[in-house]
Parts: sequence; structure tokens; C-alpha cells
Amino acid sequence: MRDFIPARIQALSAYTPSDTVYRIRLDANECPFNASDTLRAEFARALTTIDFNRYPDPMAASLIKTFAERYQTCPSYVVAGNGSDELIGLLFMTLTNPGDKVLIMSPDFSMYAFYAELYGCEIIPYQKYPDTSIDFAEAAALANKKGCVLTILSNPCNPTGRVYRRDELISFVGALNGLAVIDEAYMEFTAGTDCSVLSSAGERDNLIVLKTLSKAYGMAALRVGFLISTSEIAEAIRKVKSPYNLNAVSQALAQIALLHTDEAADRAARLGKRAKALRDELDRLGKVSRRFNALPTDANLVYLRTADPESASLLFEGLKQQSIIIRRTGPDCLRITCGTDEENAALLNAITEILASCGDAPDYTPKNDPDRERKECQ
Repeated sequence: MRDFIPARIQALSAYTPSDTVYRIRLDANECPFNASDTLRAEFARALTTIDFNRYPDPMAASLIKTFAERYQTCPSYVVAGNGSDELIGLLFMTLTNPGDKVLIMSPDFSMYAFYAELYGCEIIPYQKYPDTSIDFAEAAALANKKGCVLTILSNPCNPTGRVYRRDELISFVGALNGLAVIDEAYMEFTAGTDCSVLSSAGERDNLIVLKTLSKAYGMAALRVGFLISTSEIAEAIRKVKSPYNLNAVSQALAQIALLHTDEAADRAARLGKRAKALRDELDRLGKVSRRFNALPTDANLVYLRTADPESASLLFEGLKQQSIIIRRTGPDCLRITCGTDEENAALLNAITEILASCGDAPDYTPKNDPDRERKECQ
């Protein structure tokens, strides 16, 4: 039988979210809280106004106007898409040619490398330091030396949760000969910090920023993302995207969500606080067992670096047996999404049981265990 599939497609490793039903899902960095009753009522009213027999606005003009007002940017700088994923793909499709070199950090969001390979680019890897820091001068020098047309990274980082300062990123962008793509999917979790570079998108000719409503806004079901750059780059992306890429339902409901920034800010603040608390508990547990380290986080996730692949397998498979799913991002790395208080407590208790069964942490009890709290109050 003849093989019609190109070699570059055969070589791809698919991004495969788990489709198994688990009682607790902490693998996809989803928001654990559904939209409020107020928001859902507004959604229901909006659905009655949609002409389902008509194609959606091909430019999502009303949605983009609302986004631009919320983030104080120019509508001509903005393109809306089906989540950040479509926009990342469009970036590579529009701004690179097969054989072009792109610099990708490690660890970082796996879809960057996926789309780079899909469009035939050569990946120039930059390995972050063990503490997940980046020497930005070193990274810029590498990108320029190799002739990279594009460099992409997330801030805060998925999967590590680390946030990088605005000043160092702006200097980094200025030092690059090629394009810089900064994915700010998790930036809402860093409220009160000066880390976003979105205000400079459109002013710097080589800066592109990505945003999403899937994380702090809790609108993952809508699949809505935004790209912010110069008018010239935004127009080039519009030429390449499909004519009606973002459906009318998502456009209408996303616009409503953007008008409720107070709800998103409150959700982000609560999740950010819970993620830090979860990290502290996991860090204490890791020190007892000596099987893993939990890194500090500025997102809605916690990154575990295990002592060895066996420890990663022990935790990952042991949690699956208790119907809890997290994400394994490498041989000795695990990423855990922050859930509700109840889900986080169940996770900690499950990990405690797994470690205790190996004799690693028989005396550990999570802080949020009610029995422990009662004992400490006596």
C-alpha cells in the first residue's frame, strides 16, 4: 500500500489529553469553578439574539473592541481565534517558512514545538536552568547566532508556574533580531505584579503577545484566544486565518465574560492563593519523602520535579488508581492543576497514602485534614 502521509507528519507526537473519566481532573489547567449564576443568565439571554442561520462576524469586531478596551490596546492590533492554539498555529503558518529556525525554551508549553515541527521549522532548544530561570542575554545571543526568525515562551510558564519580570522581557525582545512571542495565558494570576508586556505590543515591531479566556476567566469551553501585535502582523494573520474561524456563540459569550472582569479577577486571586497553598503542602510532603520538589508558582498549577522517573511513575500511576489524573510533562516532571479545596485535599491525602505505602511518609498528615486541625486546636 502506498504511503501518502508526509514524513514530517508521521514524525509528530500528538498532544493527547486524557479522555478517561476520573473523579478528580487536575491535568488540563482548567479553572475548577463554573461561571456564576449571574453570568450564566446573561449567557442564556445572549443566545436568544444569535442568528444561527448566519455565519459569524469574520473579524469578531465587537468582541475585539471589548477586549481592546479591557486591556487598553488598539483593536487593529488584535486578532481573535479558537483559543491560543489556533493562533500559535497561524503564527507559524504566516511568519515562518519550512527550514526556518525557531528558539523554544525547555521546559515550556509543548504545543510550541508541535506547531514548529508541523510547519517544518528547525527547533533551536534553550534549556532553562535547574531553578527554571532564564539567562535572557544568553538566550537572545543563541537565537541571534542561530538566525532564529521567531522565539516563543510562556509567562507565567506552563508547566513550571514561574513568572518573569517585564523589564527583563522587554530587554530580551529588544535584543532579538527575530520575532518574540510571549504567551500570557496565565498572567491574570499575577495580579499586582509588573510582568505583562501586553502594553508594548503594537509599539515594538517584533513583539507578539497571546492571551486566552480559558484560564482565569474559566471559559475553556468557548475556545477563545487573542493575538496582539503590530497592525501589519495582525493584518497578515487575518489574511491566513479561515474566514469564519470563531463561531457566533463563542464571540457573544466571550464578550459578556470580558465585561465581568471583576469575576475573573476574584477567581484568579482565589486560585492563585490556593495554588500557593497547595505548593506549600506538596513541598512539605516532598521534603518528608525526598521523592520530589514542588517549585514556587505564580499560576494555577504546581510543578513537581521528582528525584527519578520511578518516583514520577509511582505518583502518576498511583493517583490514577485512585481516579485522580495529573499531567506527566517529562520522565521526572509532573504538573498539577490547582482544584477546589476538596479536590486539593483529596490529592494530598492520596499522595500521602501512596508514599506511606512505600514507607516514605508514614507520619505525614496534610494541614487541611479536619482531624489534624481539631488536634491542633485542643
